Amino acid sequence: MKALKQAIAIIVISTAAVLPGCGNKPLLTEMTTHKLIVIMKGTYESNSPAPWSIPTERVPDPDDISKLVYTVGHRALVQDDSVNKCDAINDDNPSVFLMDIAEVRLADSQGKLHKFSNFRQNFSFTMDDANPFFNGTGYIMDNDDVPSKLYPAVMIYMRKMLMDGAQKYVPQSEGWSASPMWDVFAEKQYPCLNFNKMQVHSFYDTLRYESSYFNRVFPVVVPIQDAALGMIYNDAFPVTVLEIRFVIKNFVKKYEYQSYINDVFTTIHYFAMSDWLQDVKKDEIDIGGNLLMVARSYIPGLTGKISGINPYGTGAHIIAIPAGADINDYTIPGERDAINPPGTLLTDAYKPGTITITPPKSPRFYNDCDLSKKPSAYLGSNINQALDYYLKTEQYNYNWNERVPSSCGSFDDYKDGWDTFKRDVGNFRLPQLAVWAAAGTAFSFENVPPGNYDIYVANVEPRYGYLYYDGQFGAVPQWSNVSVSAGGNTGL
Repeated sequence: MKALKQAIAIIVISTAAVLPGCGNKPLLTEMTTHKLIVIMKGTYESNSPAPWSIPTERVPDPDDISKLVYTVGHRALVQDDSVNKCDAINDDNPSVFLMDIAEVRLADSQGKLHKFSNFRQNFSFTMDDANPFFNGTGYIMDNDDVPSKLYPAVMIYMRKMLMDGAQKYVPQSEGWSASPMWDVFAEKQYPCLNFNKMQVHSFYDTLRYESSYFNRVFPVVVPIQDAALGMIYNDAFPVTVLEIRFVIKNFVKKYEYQSYINDVFTTIHYFAMSDWLQDVKKDEIDIGGNLLMVARSYIPGLTGKISGINPYGTGAHIIAIPAGADINDYTIPGERDAINPPGTLLTDAYKPGTITITPPKSPRFYNDCDLSKKPSAYLGSNINQALDYYLKTEQYNYNWNERVPSSCGSFDDYKDGWDTFKRDVGNFRLPQLAVWAAAGTAFSFENVPPGNYDIYVANVEPRYGYLYYDGQFGAVPQWSNVSVSAGGNTGL
């Protein structure tokens, strides 16, 4: 009966994701009477996004075709190293992304907040190239107009973010017993998990009191980093567009955490955004700091276009940034480790262990003073949970002694390590204008505000679950200081 309920729920979710109801309104078919239109997209790119490329999770075992094994690409790029207690085979890649937004506010240049979308909205999106949220078209939110002002930031109050595919595992004598996780979305139960509740700091500056209490997503503050330092809204114009992008497409990973449900030790697998920027380590629950967002604004009719041809022999991301801006603001310090050619990862179907793939390392990996978080004290009466607490405490003591004082010898070292980490991840920003183009094909940046731009091309193919490190965007000399005028089409 439960399997039937799960199948029905998945059908309901998938159907809701393609219908115009439930708050979802495709951009090209929705009429509006408002002068401020808010568009949401789930892509790194502002238009022409790369196709979905999540690696296949399972293939037949070459030694026994009656069995299934994970592909090397899936293990390396989708399965996070936090998956260490239960390497089960029942997990399926997610197919639906759900979002429950309490409200959206705009912050003006005087710090005043404007509740211009002061009502709850639910969204559901199938994770495929047909869905406007992921194909570059975008969806329109419900909102009201605001006073004519300068707005440097938009604030989004997330209630829930969910994906399907979550499973819970209970150890049995014959192995792991699997069943789907269920959660509530729009007051109904679906086979999903709300990973928004784990959106606090994914790292622990353990000597700071608030290290594990700072919530990153209520609200999430998204700067509108236009050339004028914000969105200039003037109701004299017929329409102003505010575009908000969440990096979700090709940026999803599988995580694991342990819990006691009805006093039974349970391991949960779920999907959320990649921890490329702030790594989630083994036995950690918090995944915050990895929700990457960018916002921009433009006035239709007063924008231009930049067109060109991808000069490389591989598919590549191409970005346009304000002329003279530092390209390293849009990347983080280099990988420092050699990796396999990225183009081989997504189609790899070999048996696990036959090929070694080393994914890039997060900046957290290189912080010698990243000390373990002390387990929270257990005050209950369950003997299994008490033993689990003491085991975690011993592991904490071991990890601390391993680094202090051998690699983290002083408090100054500790401060420097965390200052470097904060600088590496805190200064990172997403480009407002980005496209993906196949090898040798034409591309164009759409709805570009007038101004001058430098164009950069990634010199590595996109890697599932990762963005870019320093040195991975190359400048094309003749594509610098490109001028864009209203109504113009600047050819490169």
